Amino acid sequence: MRVRIKELIKQNETTYSKVAMALQVTVRTLHKWDAGDRIPIRDNIAALCLFFNCDIKDLIEF
Repeated sequence: MRVRIKELIKQNETTYSKVAMALQVTVRTLHKWDAGDRIPIRDNIAALCLFFNCDIKDLIEF
């Protein structure tokens, strides 16, 4: 499972820093989620969906 953060950041013309601040996580954590090294908890998945205004199926890649 991988969170498609990099693609969504490009689509929404934002930055890793802005996403990290909104979710109160580090940029390094976002990179780990994006690489599939770590999996975000359910609350962070929901927060990412809200931030990017997307559905979970657009966020998560299996």
